[in-house]
Amino acid sequence: MVDADADVLCDVQEEELDPQKTVNNCQLYLKHEIDSYGMAFISVAYDPESDLAINVTKDVSEEMTIETDDLTLTYVADYAADGVYFNLVDKLTGESKTLGFDIRYWQS
Repeated sequence: MVDADADVLCDVQEEELDPQKTVNNCQLYLKHEIDSYGMAFISVAYDPESDLAINVTKDVSEEMTIETDDLTLTYVADYAADGVYFNLVDKLTGESKTLGFDIRYWQS
């Protein structure tokens, strides 16, 4: 048996076809060296009693801003359907733009 560094991140999500049901979606990140032409088998055991959920400690409703000499990026809102929105202001011209993005994935 070999020890390896691993991280598990979990998030409870609604099922796409039945929003009344939820699924515990977990990602395993494992660092393990394997010799050239080698092979490794990894055994993963799920413990439903373990709480692996990510606990957000920062209140996202408070203003969050990243600022440089030329630009200001301010968090606006998080919409489940559309993603996260930010307001970008060019301090030199005063021009303001709204930026929105989202990272999506589909379970296969």
